Amino acid sequence: MISPATKVLLSTFFLILSVKSSDLYASDLNAYVRTNYPANIRTVGQLAEYIIDGTGYKIYNGKNAPDDASSILHNTLPHQPSGLVLSRKDALLIAIGQKNSLVVDYENKLVSMTRNPHHE
Repeated sequence: MISPATKVLLSTFFLILSVKSSDLYASDLNAYVRTNYPANIRTVGQLAEYIIDGTGYKIYNGKNAPDDASSILHNTLPHQPSGLVLSRKDALLIAIGQKNSLVVDYENKLVSMTRNPHHE
């Protein structure tokens, strides 16, 4: 005979097994990375490319991107924390700075950024 506590534990276990990993991480931007970056990275755009490398996402600053995306990407990289374990999305948010916002198109796997109007 199975105790009620064991039934709850087993049902929780099977619920976890039935969730696909793609459901847990709707995007590769939620995967964790360590913030140890190569010394040759000098701009926000270079760091953003490095962070999303291998995810299938692309940095976009073309025709329909926010007007200020290109200028943010060309900014000199401010000091970045080293040795932290963060999601790629959080690492990107730190890279672009507090005065900017991340814009993500999950369907087309595009990442851009814009100035946050609340920080002006």
